Amino acid sequence: MTMSLTQTPTPLSWATLQEKLGLSIPTASARQPTQVPTNQGLSIAEMMSMPRKDGERTRHLTQLAGSLLANKFSAMDAVTMCHLWNSNNVEPLDDSKVESTCQSIAAADARNHPQRHNSGQPTAPLFELKAGRIDNYIATQPPPRRWLLKDLVVLGKAAAVIAPGGSSKSQWLLQLAVGVATGLPVADHWEVGERGSVIVFFAEDDEDEIHRRIKRIHSHLTGKGHGKALKGIEERLYVFSTIGTNMLLTRCDANGEVSATSVINSIMDLCQQLPDLRLIVIDPASRFRGGEENSNEDATRFVEALETLAKATGASVMLAHHTNKGSYNADGEPGQGASRGASALTDGLRLQMNLNRLSDRQAKEIGIDRALLGRYIAATVTKTNYSAFPEPVILERLDGGYLSAVSATQAKHKAEHDAVIRVLQIISRAGSMSARYLEERFGGLQQPLKMAKQKVREVAKLATERGFLTGGYRQPLTITALGTDVLRSAPETELATCPLKMPPRKKVF
Repeated sequence: MTMSLTQTPTPLSWATLQEKLGLSIPTASARQPTQVPTNQGLSIAEMMSMPRKDGERTRHLTQLAGSLLANKFSAMDAVTMCHLWNSNNVEPLDDSKVESTCQSIAAADARNHPQRHNSGQPTAPLFELKAGRIDNYIATQPPPRRWLLKDLVVLGKAAAVIAPGGSSKSQWLLQLAVGVATGLPVADHWEVGERGSVIVFFAEDDEDEIHRRIKRIHSHLTGKGHGKALKGIEERLYVFSTIGTNMLLTRCDANGEVSATSVINSIMDLCQQLPDLRLIVIDPASRFRGGEENSNEDATRFVEALETLAKATGASVMLAHHTNKGSYNADGEPGQGASRGASALTDGLRLQMNLNRLSDRQAKEIGIDRALLGRYIAATVTKTNYSAFPEPVILERLDGGYLSAVSATQAKHKAEHDAVIRVLQIISRAGSMSARYLEERFGGLQQPLKMAKQKVREVAKLATERGFLTGGYRQPLTITALGTDVLRSAPETELATCPLKMPPRKKVF
């Protein structure tokens, strides 16, 4: 039936529906469809007699199909009745659109309400009972567990690194990729279990940034004498910038159902070209998943997509994801719930590591000044299914952002040394000054040293004990020859070049 936009179609009666369908549709007395409200408060008969125009048709079709299925009409009858309703629309939908929508609604209804689709016929068993016998498990030894990172990341499973923006998660993942491709320890700490090929997908970094990061990592490792291990890495490590590319592994359809996409197959086709693939990196999650971030069901579909990749390739899938606003506990330390969005994401993954700023407790234990806190991050395992929880690992961000693990003792000594260098730079530029003047004029978190006055006093005393300064107790502090040598070999800080206001000295008694 063809209609103009100005025509008003004639409403269909229930009797007409019966006649046109050629089906035995229950009458109002038998099924009472006119008494069953839809989510619009309309009966099925009323919905069937309501033609719609462009912009209204798809939503009405979805609601009609759902109402029919909810009232125990078969999927075939629902399709037939939706076709009949559609024939009276102003500009009817394509028949394929009607059928695909009904099929999608029927599939969702079958999952959510299987009792409606049970015809009473006997069903085949899901498994043969004998297939579940445990005789073989008891009589034989289980295969040894295979590790991507020893005693931490299991090969062939999905895991995640969770961190706020700017916390070096992409840097850590790229160093992980280099480690797996070369066999070198990751961030000078984590031991690689199985070396092999790696594919990395970065959806937020362009090729120039990837270029810079890889060059810095390569230069750092070469400088540490690992040139031999790096040989041939270009045949084992493949990094792609996917900015502007549709990489959704799951997608939400018009009916709100989330399902896997063909991108999974495309990635698996790519992976098949690397028979020794050990790792797939996906960064970040938000660029690879569809649906509602806070929906547990949608998050589960995404985890299933990651598991499909891991199972099909045998590689570990490492995901980068952001933290939520309440990602730290009262002590400033992260927990499992730090992952942004639905908890089902963390629940479905086999390991979660959080990269975060040092907690107040960690910073205090190490003795790091606030001015230097940005150099350090803590890698904390907040969920693990296959190993004991390891102690947090402190990572130092070296020049260029390269991450290197340091022990608490090493970090403390490094922090002390950095503080001494900053004090030496101040005194070197001034020539000499009293300890009181140094403390009063440059102490305070808002002053150039960014240290509390008490801390400045302690650092000056430490520098004197190490022979870098002379003076103190009514004698001006002066840098020694040893202090000059230390300062000369130290990396330059902003104190070496920034203008320092040196007001006239007051007489100190």
